[in-house]
Amino acid sequence: MGINKKTYEVNKSKELILWYDEAGEIWEEHYLPIGNSYMGLTFSGGTQTETLVLNEKSFWIGGPAPDREYHGGNKPASYPYVKQVQDALEAGEHGKLPELLEQLTGIDCGYGAYQRFSKAELTFYEVEDAKVTEYRRWLSLNEAVAGVTFCANGVSYKREYFANYPDNVIAMRIQADHKASINMTFSLKELHEGHKILVKENTLICSGKLLDNALRYEGQYHFELRAGRLIATEDGVIIEHADEVVIYFSAGTDYAMHYPDYRSGIDPNCKVTLAIKTAIQKGYDQL
Repeated sequence: MGINKKTYEVNKSKELILWYDEAGEIWEEHYLPIGNSYMGLTFSGGTQTETLVLNEKSFWIGGPAPDREYHGGNKPASYPYVKQVQDALEAGEHGKLPELLEQLTGIDCGYGAYQRFSKAELTFYEVEDAKVTEYRRWLSLNEAVAGVTFCANGVSYKREYFANYPDNVIAMRIQADHKASINMTFSLKELHEGHKILVKENTLICSGKLLDNALRYEGQYHFELRAGRLIATEDGVIIEHADEVVIYFSAGTDYAMHYPDYRSGIDPNCKVTLAIKTAIQKGYDQL
């Protein structure tokens, strides 16, 4: 695709904007990112189907787990070999080093990898890709705000995304210049095995434990509608006849940076619920 059509624009206010005239297709190459060092979001900017990839910094497999003994990749009782390595180096006996190093390194038990928190698909019923005009996908490097604008069937649509710190929420706003023009589904995809989904008071909650290390996690997506209605589904929600939709997202785990268990013992629901509650109280513009 002609995704290389990017431009750095500097206007009179010295605002720097990265923009594209078509949606992204390949996540690693085309999606635009926002984040706050706590959570991140990338988006494709699709018109009929928008794809969001959401991450949370502590969402890893590996480390301590109920069915394995974890030592941070270090071999227990290996310290004496450090002195032997030092002595061999000082004596120039380099031939001894490979065998000695095997006594210090090489444990991969519990060696994990970062995990994607969730993927969301927003499908807009009344938008057809072939009929879209005036498309623009953008990221303001000055303001750390990103979005998509386009026209379809005589309606102008705008989606906007930003990540707030220190309130630790990602905020999204979907607008149209005609009333009751936002008709969409919001569906969570490619979730981790054993997850649970609940919709309560306009909040979509996805929670569970990672199978590898029993790390507890929770993500909440709160929907605020101007007009219209929200209907719960098995993997998300349906929104019908809305004038505007605001979505607040926050996520967390029970990871903690302390040896040996690396767990806080606190249900992540507590801090995630507080973050969403704070975002609702402040509102989109104040955030």
